[in-house]
Amino acid sequence: MGNAVLGLFSILYSGNYCSVADTFIFPILFDIWHGVELWLKSSVDAIYYFQGIDNKKKKNHKIHEYLEILEGELKKLSLNQTINVALPEVIKLIQELQRVKANFDFARYTFNRQGNYQFYNAPIGKAEQWQNKTS
Repeated sequence: MGNAVLGLFSILYSGNYCSVADTFIFPILFDIWHGVELWLKSSVDAIYYFQGIDNKKKKNHKIHEYLEILEGELKKLSLNQTINVALPEVIKLIQELQRVKANFDFARYTFNRQGNYQFYNAPIGKAEQWQNKTS
């Protein structure tokens, strides 16, 4: 997350000089995804550790699943206020990533395994570009 913040700061501080955002945005988005993923995983692992529960969940990059697990565990512990304070922006971010069907590789690879554009990567004017989609 620190790398993402530094990258965003560089773009803002430079006034996007020489269109650096075009170069930095996907590494920044990858760092944000990975940072959120690690934060969610470590939060779930910490809850399980303190409860003496062995976390049997297979690790993957599906951050929406980890968000659901974390919310469920916090509700079981009657920590609804924590959900209301700590998670709203994470929930919005993950909902947006789900809306555009982003996956872990969207910021690393322009195309998915089927050869389709990922996330916001399609060139302007292409039907695959996210702005042209109604979903």
